[in-house]
Amino acid sequence: MANWQLLYIWGVIWAGPSTVLKTDGVRKRIEFDSTISPPINICMDYSTIAYAKLNLDYDKDLFIREYDQRILPNTKQISNSEYVVFRTASLNKVWKMVPEDMYQNIVASYYDTEGNFKRHTDGRIPTWQMEQLMYVKADGLDEQILKVSNNGYGGGTTLRNSAYDKEWFVKPQYEDLEIVKFIKTLPFKKIIFMHCVSLEPGEFAGIHRDSKGATQGQMTNADNMLSKQGYVVLTLNISDGGVPLYWALDGKDRKKPMLANESAYITSDYFLHGVPVTTSRRRQIRITGIPTEDFAKLVDLDTAVTIPKDYRYYNEIIGG
Repeated sequence: MANWQLLYIWGVIWAGPSTVLKTDGVRKRIEFDSTISPPINICMDYSTIAYAKLNLDYDKDLFIREYDQRILPNTKQISNSEYVVFRTASLNKVWKMVPEDMYQNIVASYYDTEGNFKRHTDGRIPTWQMEQLMYVKADGLDEQILKVSNNGYGGGTTLRNSAYDKEWFVKPQYEDLEIVKFIKTLPFKKIIFMHCVSLEPGEFAGIHRDSKGATQGQMTNADNMLSKQGYVVLTLNISDGGVPLYWALDGKDRKKPMLANESAYITSDYFLHGVPVTTSRRRQIRITGIPTEDFAKLVDLDTAVTIPKDYRYYNEIIGG
């Protein structure tokens, strides 16, 4: 080891000769002598990776068939709130993601004067259909979490952000899916979330963050407790619907959208993101889990967008 130099490179601890670090503000790249192989074990700090492609192959045709036959019939409509749609309309204009006249004509949720949850739907453009393949046992969950998650069985990211420290189980009706069997082979120590979302042709997903917890002030962007606990969010982009995901970093970078459209990638859904108008059915599965050391072998370092270790996520819908 005398001739090896230990370097800390945007969250990757890698010992190797002839390694050169080149940095460009928040976004950083590593260039190295390609004739030299890195060690087998790479210790990667995923909290510093905002996005990276994964070198991961799977049978898209099979997964599409399973999704449509077994998952899609069980999905339910979800949406951004009316407030979020209003607050992100100006950012959508900057991103040029969705025509302005369409953007505020999307299905949106709100609370009426009596505090009842409702949605504006008449004449509006539908948005996501969602199904969760996992559940959390109700024992040990506080009352507010149970309320927003159908007793731990029907929650979305709000449940994930509030119960990341619980034990999660695959719902019995999905145990035999090839999709689930494949996910279980991935290099994770623990999986807490298999989140399925789809859009039909002509639909879009408004700009938002998946950072909300079950109670006010819980799991704010600034905390990003998922990242602090070692979790990553892996997206299986089963079918893109003819469009990429738009996303952006916080602060002044929120006005500089980046695109994600690989077959598989990791990104933090705490960052603002949205989907343009689709031309065909879009199917995504997002898996939240704690990776093993072998997970690093899947990460395409050349595509990585990174952030500092002390990066501060914004609490606001827009932020910065």
